[in-house]
Amino acid sequence: MRKFFNVAFPFIIVLAVIGFVFTVINNPMQIVQSILLIAGFIALFYFGYRFYLSRKYGMPFLRSGSKEGPTRAQLKKAKRTSTVRSAGPTNQTKVKPNSTPQMKRNQKPFKKTPKRRSGPNLTVIEGKKNKAKPKKKNRASF
Repeated sequence: MRKFFNVAFPFIIVLAVIGFVFTVINNPMQIVQSILLIAGFIALFYFGYRFYLSRKYGMPFLRSGSKEGPTRAQLKKAKRTSTVRSAGPTNQTKVKPNSTPQMKRNQKPFKKTPKRRSGPNLTVIEGKKNKAKPKKKNRASF
């Protein structure tokens, strides 16, 4: 099988080169037309793929070369970790003293974080590390 590929592959390459040279000599516009057709298919496939990604994942259809601002993941993290309150309505109503027990019932208790351990407790088992294994006989005969 390997011998077949050693002969067939160079033969196919030589035929392709001969066909290309023959086409360049007889009809050079066909080469240009083929190149433009291939480039058109590649562009169509690329823009179809970008359109699919923009619809499915919300990515921009045509991305610009420079970064315009933070990514959505960065904005989401900033919103989560922000200590500044949003500029929402400033009308704050006073909380009645009777409603505080109700607030305590609705609030979830804080989860206790487990203490960090100093490291894994590993022990060394002494013994022979590299035991000599008997070599298997090579039964293949040529």
